[in-house]
Amino acid sequence: MNSNDFNDLIEAKKFHVPSIPNAFEKQLDESDFQSYRETCESNLSKINNSLKEKLDNLKVTDELLKHYELPLVHLLILCGEHSCLELWSTKLSVEIAAEILKHLLQLCNKSNVTELLIVNGESIIKNIVLLLRPKLLSSTWKCNPAAVQCYCWILIQIKAPYLDEHLNDLLPTALIITDDFESSNRIKGLRSITHIINNVSKANLEKYGHNGVILAGLRPILYHNEPDILEPLLQCFVSLMQKMESPVSTSELSRNEFDDILDIILNNIDLEGRTQCKIMYLKCLINIINIFRLRTLRYTRKLYSMIETGLYSGPKDPTQLLWLDVLDSIVKNCWPRIINNQHQLHQLMYNILKFTFDYSTSIDVNKISNDDIALRLKTSYQLLKNLCDKKLEEEVNVCLTKSEHLNDNFKTLLHFIVT
Repeated sequence: MNSNDFNDLIEAKKFHVPSIPNAFEKQLDESDFQSYRETCESNLSKINNSLKEKLDNLKVTDELLKHYELPLVHLLILCGEHSCLELWSTKLSVEIAAEILKHLLQLCNKSNVTELLIVNGESIIKNIVLLLRPKLLSSTWKCNPAAVQCYCWILIQIKAPYLDEHLNDLLPTALIITDDFESSNRIKGLRSITHIINNVSKANLEKYGHNGVILAGLRPILYHNEPDILEPLLQCFVSLMQKMESPVSTSELSRNEFDDILDIILNNIDLEGRTQCKIMYLKCLINIINIFRLRTLRYTRKLYSMIETGLYSGPKDPTQLLWLDVLDSIVKNCWPRIINNQHQLHQLMYNILKFTFDYSTSIDVNKISNDDIALRLKTSYQLLKNLCDKKLEEEVNVCLTKSEHLNDNFKTLLHFIVT
């Protein structure tokens, strides 16, 4: 076995997707890659056939990989470029690239791409990054969309703890891609940043201020309102908060940079009129409350007001149950302090009952027992009751027995909630 065994596969570098010089000036389409698409299937088939021939009489050990590293790197880049259907690829080219990857892993006796990338001190990762870097600069990346796709594909294969070593090389590209007007590129960038956050250590993010750079890059996007980017954007913030926020005690409740982000999110929820976007915001808000824990206290007055408004949004509004989830999250995370001011919560639940249901007709307990809002309010009340001992129960009993002005239907519903 010698280094010439892979010489025919070095041709893979000739089959990489070419750059498009004027990509910064126009929207790319399939016509920009027409000549490449005409030959890519036959070129990929040639490589695939060559690999299949080698499977029977060639096995590459980790020790021997260093001798075949360059063709392997070019093959992996080619597989990354054709990892999904894009302007430069075809359905068949994607299928052939998947076969090439399968045969390559068999040849190297690896079960997945990650195992292949990390051998010999992760030198394959370093060489891939080195080859891709000129194509992924702020002045070149738009001309090399296939290199961007390859970067995203390779990045997803690199997981903890191996990503830490390459953070300085991989993060800048994700930030560059995110800072683009095209939603498709922003989504790729945001998902890449989220993967990086989830697979590097907190210490490494803090070491050179990468966490601050990420936050500064993401914050302006919160002022945009494209629905497509909202979910990956919010997930990115949640991942960063989960990584950087430590559990706090009552003596560590001072504001930090994430409070500014929550301020913007709460304001966006107030202004958001699209139900699907509001659902995404509320799911994110619940996650943030669970991360902030006691630090949520400074927002309770505003949150109570928002919960009331959200539950008045009308029957069968899909956000209503999420607002009750927000309420439960507040109670679970802030109970050591809000227990001393439980009257606010009691008044909130009283108002929710008062304005959320129709009392103009008789309330059937059997029907109300199947009402999602009523059942969730019952769960929320029980949670609050468990935390407040008997104080809340006593206050509700006073309300039921001494408030003669209450509508009988309201009393029926209140009794259902508290029993």
